[in-house]
Amino acid sequence: MRSDLLFSLGYALLWIGLFAMARKGLSRHVVVGLFHVATVFVALISAFAYQYFKVTGSTLDSGFMLFSLSSPKGLVSVVASETSPGVLALIFVVLGYAFFGPWLITHAVEQGRLSGAHARLVETPWLHLIGVGFGARAARVLATARR
Repeated sequence: MRSDLLFSLGYALLWIGLFAMARKGLSRHVVVGLFHVATVFVALISAFAYQYFKVTGSTLDSGFMLFSLSSPKGLVSVVASETSPGVLALIFVVLGYAFFGPWLITHAVEQGRLSGAHARLVETPWLHLIGVGFGARAARVLATARR
């Protein structure tokens, strides 16, 4: 637990420092791009490590990663045996959202400000949003209870 906390703290401090150094211009766009790529990479490695632990019961260490890079044929067969078309589709959707989602959300918010739709967003009743959140949580609890 402590190593996860220290990694997260160091990772956050690294990006805070990089964003503080790159205030505007091309350097800012480069840092934003690197941030998204690095964050997706860290999330993928964490997900793979969790799945590896779940299947084998041992941790994913650097020795295994170096061995798998030196003999990719064995790794491909292991990955193929553990994935399904649905999982691959989900991975592609998540990666697409990770790379293009922030741009799309920023673009939508900017268009909302320019067109005056921002005033409608402010008038949204908070009670409806809380109800949607509770509904999503209830659906999640029901889905896990059926398993």
